[in-house]
Amino acid sequence: MTARPPDPAETQGGLRVEGLAREGVFQDVAFRVRPGEVVALAGLVGSGRSEVVRVVFGLDPRGGRVWANGRAVGSVRDAIAAGVALVPEDRQHEGLVLPMSIEDNLGLVARSGQPLLRRSSDERERTRQARERLDIRMASASDPVASLSGGNQQKVLLGKWLAGEPTILLLDEPTRGVDVGAKAQIHRRIRELADSGAAVLVVSSEIPEVLALADRVLVMREGRIAGELDRASASPEAILGLALPDGAAQDQRTTPWRASRTTIGWALLALLAACSLANPAFASLDNLRDLLVKTAPALIVGSALTLVVLAREIDISVGSLMGLCAAVMGIATSADRMELPPWVGVAACLGVGVLGGLLNGAIVAWGRVPSIIATLGTLTVFRGATELLLGGRWIERMPEGLRAFGTGGLGGVPYSVLAALVFALAMGVLAHRTPFGLRVRALGSAPRSAEMVGVPGARLRWMLFGLTGLACGVAALFSATQLRVVESGFGSGFELVAVASVIVGGTSIQGGRGTVLGTVFAAWLLGSLSTVLIFLRLGEAATYWERMAQGVLILAAVLLDRSRRAS
Repeated sequence: MTARPPDPAETQGGLRVEGLAREGVFQDVAFRVRPGEVVALAGLVGSGRSEVVRVVFGLDPRGGRVWANGRAVGSVRDAIAAGVALVPEDRQHEGLVLPMSIEDNLGLVARSGQPLLRRSSDERERTRQARERLDIRMASASDPVASLSGGNQQKVLLGKWLAGEPTILLLDEPTRGVDVGAKAQIHRRIRELADSGAAVLVVSSEIPEVLALADRVLVMREGRIAGELDRASASPEAILGLALPDGAAQDQRTTPWRASRTTIGWALLALLAACSLANPAFASLDNLRDLLVKTAPALIVGSALTLVVLAREIDISVGSLMGLCAAVMGIATSADRMELPPWVGVAACLGVGVLGGLLNGAIVAWGRVPSIIATLGTLTVFRGATELLLGGRWIERMPEGLRAFGTGGLGGVPYSVLAALVFALAMGVLAHRTPFGLRVRALGSAPRSAEMVGVPGARLRWMLFGLTGLACGVAALFSATQLRVVESGFGSGFELVAVASVIVGGTSIQGGRGTVLGTVFAAWLLGSLSTVLIFLRLGEAATYWERMAQGVLILAAVLLDRSRRAS
């Protein structure tokens, strides 16, 4: 009878898994960790990474096969016998026995399977070695392990398993809740173990930790391994790009959102065509030019606001902030007020916009006030500040050099339209073609998970609101200068148009999904409404019809968004 040829996995050292699966959690997971190698298992919370480690160690039922140092593993006992050690994520409930002494905790694994009688000399030596190797700070080895700091508890947990001299280490969040010094010591010890020939698999939510430790990175997404990165190609952007769900990570190329943009585009074309047929004057070049000029502010502010909504926030103060920017610019340059040079007015307009946006961002990011509440408050503050500055008087006699921003053009194209196109293009590139945009979508898709993988949530929100404030300043610069006067009501109600452009353009109010291109189409569609209604000869009722149409479109977009997420 011919002998069965050995399975290659049975003759190899290190860890190997094939076809690993746990129903409803993950499936078809396969990888290898070689001796002397540190492999990191990264991904968002809920991707299945910690569950994989538990299954490999034999804690949970599974499908598939696991080999450790050439031995098949089917249970915890098998894993320990094969030289596998697991440092679990929850050290207080799964890793340590808190009421027991430090010495007893360190001996739990080493004592497994040993005779009943304990040798004090062995235990003292084991404690001494762990204390020296891991720099465990303790008053006495007989103290309960609960008396130690979090970092020292984690070192005891690691030392407990190292006492059994494992050759395969499974480390789930090995430095969670420890200080910087303890983290560096644990990292150094992990690297030393790998250099001595151990195979190490690390699960970590911290991208800097993954990059510092790993020779290779396996990224999990929605229960599967989405990709593998070597040390040279691993970066925060590459890891996030693989970890995020398809709808958030691939520049919004999924079918529903492409359909949303297409629907808006066809609606816009149909609206323009119908109005042109009803009144041929609508299609004149002068009227189309006026339409583009009218929608330019919504394109500028809406494109920046898209990024705010992608991050699962909102800013309803944009209209009032535009009014404040225009008032400051007018006061600085008007011949009736301070009569400063036009460039001072430009700088003041943009500066006030940025400062107002950063104020919103600080309240939301570090004050932890919901953005709808924060910007509702600043809406009133900005409006009140504008009225206080104007003192009930309009601003007149703006310098011609400043008014050129609103009335001039290049090659027959108004400066305001050129500015809107350039700003929208810049925001589109920022949102969909840069690491910054990837982090924004990650923050909107899963805020807590994104922050756990290194996305700086507070700072990112602060920057986004600052960017929207800049957009308000740019929009005010090109729209307020189209008129000869600036009055206290400038910008009033504009927040509805800007927010509607973003929502109707397909950006989800729950964050993570949407495009600047969709906002651009929606801004043109909404901007066309009033012009269309005027050409349809609705008279004074045109204004009321426009508001009602905007409201219906917003509600329809929100309901469509909810139905897509539910499906």
